Amino acid sequence: MYNKEKLNYLLDNTNECILFERTQKYANMSERDEEILYNIGIPSATAPFVNFTLQKDRKIYPLSKYVNIDSFAFEDEEDKIEQSRLLDIYLAIGFIGNGDYIVINDENQVILVNHEDLSEMYINYSLEDFMNCLYDYQFFMNQIYDRGTDEDELSELMNAEDIEALKEKLLELDEFSLDDDSFWKDEIDMLCEEIE
Repeated sequence: MYNKEKLNYLLDNTNECILFERTQKYANMSERDEEILYNIGIPSATAPFVNFTLQKDRKIYPLSKYVNIDSFAFEDEEDKIEQSRLLDIYLAIGFIGNGDYIVINDENQVILVNHEDLSEMYINYSLEDFMNCLYDYQFFMNQIYDRGTDEDELSELMNAEDIEALKEKLLELDEFSLDDDSFWKDEIDMLCEEIE
């Protein structure tokens, strides 16, 4: 279970704790999501290139606040209307290094929405799963880097067995986390490329 202890580990003395301001009740936000975002808190940033400082005022907004639907091409008006509806429902909570949005979708899952074409990528089944996966990922990276010095490359410190152990942890938390075309599958693939 994600808690203050895991939050403090993710903060790592370099990030601030983000507590969002409760402004309204959202249908696609569970009570547990509210507890995490409004009471426990999340780190301003953490590995792998995840940032939760999208909202300077610490309020949660629909993705439509950040995305101009008219700047995208659609096959027909129905597609545009459906995408616009989703942007009004999806709750933006952060972004990753390339600018893609981290959102809570209409099924209470955490997904990534591509900022260039609005395509979606699965991250985790819930916000709690996402925060726990971030914790396990950061714990994993810290263990790997603790093996060497500041000059050592990740590829020199990590091996295939390490990556397999991380995969097992991620799958324990969310059985779909390593499905094809998912955020965590991409991260694992990048780690595997490091050791090839």
